Amino acid sequence: MPQVLAAHVTLKGEIIDPKCYLGAMKPGGGKTHKACAMLCISGGVPPMLVTRDANEQETFYLLTTDQGGVANELVLPFVGDRVEVAGRLEEHGDLLLLRIVRDGLVQKSPGFFLTAHFSAAMMSKSSHAETSAMPAQLFAGRR
Repeated sequence: MPQVLAAHVTLKGEIIDPKCYLGAMKPGGGKTHKACAMLCISGGVPPMLVTRDANEQETFYLLTTDQGGVANELVLPFVGDRVEVAGRLEEHGDLLLLRIVRDGLVQKSPGFFLTAHFSAAMMSKSSHAETSAMPAQLFAGRR
């Protein structure tokens, strides 16, 4: 049973493709890896948010829609960029999961913030996977 760690939290980090970032392409992050990560995420690899504390210690969060569905389409424009993501933080065993709230994704840029507004149609289109399918089915994506 999932445990709610925070009903609403905002985290700062980078949206990554965990297949490359954690394995094949170490380090598979940042602007230099953006095109590859976009291919992996558009191909079904679930997106994750990586945050770093003051000591550069990394924490990883699986990103889903607010309904617990796949968030690949929602995050695709922000892959490899510094972002702020707001949502409900849950713990599913050893997995940290962040359910992105509507308008909960902000790209961090020097001097200004660009907020992404997602339509209700896009949110419902992307929410076809249920939370019970995690993590096995979500990580079954392919490149």
